[in-house]
Amino acid sequence: MSLPIFCNSMLLYNEMNVNVILFNLFFVLAMVLPVCHDFFFDFYE
Repeated sequence: MSLPIFCNSMLLYNEMNVNVILFNLFFVLAMVLPVCHDFFFDFYE
């Protein structure tokens, strides 16, 4: 009876880890993209 609960909690934990990793990647992209955008515009001008 405890094994399915353990498996479900592990799956939920893994999904939470994936969500945290994706959120961190999105946050880093949101910070880096404007800098690259400004750099490329200065470069082309």
